[in-house]
Amino acid sequence: MAKRRFFEEDEDPRKNPDICPEVAESWIRSKNYGVNPFDIKSQKAPDENVIKKAFHDNKLLIQTAVPFIKKFMPFLTISDYILGLTDRYGTVLYNAGNENAFKYINQRKRSIKFLSAGEEFIGTNANILSIIHKIPVQLIGPNNYLVIHEHHIASAAPILNSNGEVIGSLSVMQDYGDLNNSQKIYAHTLGWVTSMAEAITKQYEIQRKTLQLETAYKTLEKSLSVAEQGFVTLDGNGMITHISKKAMEMLGITDTHAINQHYTKYFGVDASIRDALLNGYNVHDLELSVGYDSHDKKYLISIDHIWDDKKVSRQGAVIYMTKVSRMDKIIAKRGGTKAYFAFDDIIGESEEIRRAISFAKQVALTNTNILLIGESGTGKELFAQAIHNSYCPDGPFVAVNCASMPRNLIESELFGYEGGAFTGADRKGRPGKFELANGGTLFLDEIGDMPIELQPVLLRVLEERQVMRIGGTKYIPVNVRIIAATNKDLLELIRKRQFREDLYYRLAVLKIEIPPLRQRGNDALILAKYFVETTCQKIGKKPPEIGADARKVISTYHWPGNIRQLENAIVHAVYMCNGKTITANDLPLEIICEEKSPENRRELLSIAELEKDAIIKAMRLTKKNTAKAAEILGIGRTTLYKKLKDYKIEL
Repeated sequence: MAKRRFFEEDEDPRKNPDICPEVAESWIRSKNYGVNPFDIKSQKAPDENVIKKAFHDNKLLIQTAVPFIKKFMPFLTISDYILGLTDRYGTVLYNAGNENAFKYINQRKRSIKFLSAGEEFIGTNANILSIIHKIPVQLIGPNNYLVIHEHHIASAAPILNSNGEVIGSLSVMQDYGDLNNSQKIYAHTLGWVTSMAEAITKQYEIQRKTLQLETAYKTLEKSLSVAEQGFVTLDGNGMITHISKKAMEMLGITDTHAINQHYTKYFGVDASIRDALLNGYNVHDLELSVGYDSHDKKYLISIDHIWDDKKVSRQGAVIYMTKVSRMDKIIAKRGGTKAYFAFDDIIGESEEIRRAISFAKQVALTNTNILLIGESGTGKELFAQAIHNSYCPDGPFVAVNCASMPRNLIESELFGYEGGAFTGADRKGRPGKFELANGGTLFLDEIGDMPIELQPVLLRVLEERQVMRIGGTKYIPVNVRIIAATNKDLLELIRKRQFREDLYYRLAVLKIEIPPLRQRGNDALILAKYFVETTCQKIGKKPPEIGADARKVISTYHWPGNIRQLENAIVHAVYMCNGKTITANDLPLEIICEEKSPENRRELLSIAELEKDAIIKAMRLTKKNTAKAAEILGIGRTTLYKKLKDYKIEL
């Protein structure tokens, strides 16, 4: 054994490739201090006056850190961890753990208050190395100097002040047993203790007189990736051994209510939880109705198991509870979106668009349903997002395109479904768009394409402000603002009995008409310049000017596809432009050819020349790749080959 050869035969540990240099240097210092790794009884004790002074000088550190540590007593109780705090010299200020964990301390026959992690007392250890090197340190087994720690993993991180000076250290010591089996459970111990040390460092600087336990607890929960979660610990029989304050709030109970009660009293007899606890597998993000008596509160439930070192016997489990309405990542995962645009992002100076923006700002501050009316490509979703961000920017913004969604799926997408509601359904169930938009905005784009058979269901949800999932038996209250949009004449659809009149008046409480681009005067040129700049920024190109001939085409073209078509045309022009100025020749052919009707042969020849020039540029740009050139020109390959032949352009 390397340690015995070093201690008894004076073998230099720095020459041993299995021992890192920092540990080797620490071993040498420890030996020079006279510490015998094999003789615990010969261990020196720090002076009592030094200990007293350490406790006096570090009152603030103790007051700051101990509440953090105590928050994890439930975990320490059901594990064999020792969580310890030292000052900057290694003097132990606080230790926490269960009886098992303190066996090695009892072996020393000393009071905890008289312990020190200094090298001169116990030799190489994670605490003192983290203090010396000012970095997190993890020592496994024999790297620890004392032989009584050769079956321990010790993880420590320094606690710093605002100047970056070490004021103490935080450590976790655990028995690693079979490392391969325990690795899954303890893989993040170093990260955990580092996060705790960082949280203590911040709290030490921010709050010097009092410690707000709840804030500190949330900080620790975040460091353990359990943001805004409550947790409940169970023993091997499913009895509750500890419940966090957050979990008590979620379940509507007190601590005395829950301790030593069976978990089914609060979580019901759901088969997924029962099977997980019986068979020892984990559960992630199971949506479940829980609560005391009524079981009427929906949360996302996850379960992790606590095993012994050999992962043979389960010692218990931890149930994590997360509020569904606050899980942004779940919303995004299941179809939710975020509103990015505000009214300031709507570009245009014409009287028509300013009037629409002014009215939208006025109605945005109400909770009334709004119908946006405008042709395709006019920016209806941009208006919807701006309205949302004016009224409830912190709430979810969920967009649904009623035209693109399959008819057989639109009901389950809007209203959600319970597990097993139909063949192929997720066994956990899935919330619908209304639930995901709760507390925010549901944007129903292309509302005119909503199937007529679903319109009564949508109307009922809007009137009653509650939704029932497919296969469900309970109504779920929803507080959602509806913004609908259409490019169709809904009154005409009503006359054709393709849209319900009562639904129309429920949606069109306030109507905002968004003008087409052809009615917005000089806005087309303003938008064109904006699209040139944004496109060039994306591709790393210096923005060219828009030439007089191109400006004329942009100003006079009728833009049936509105802003969306204009943006595509400008992107095309930026790629086609080889100089410092975008010309009319750089615009797509259909725009050039339709800009005005030719009246004489001269104009026909001019358009033909423009077309020929565009083809030559496209072939040059794509290095004569006909497929790519045809795509740029917006024509088929067969048509391109014909025009190449007509214009006698060589491949």
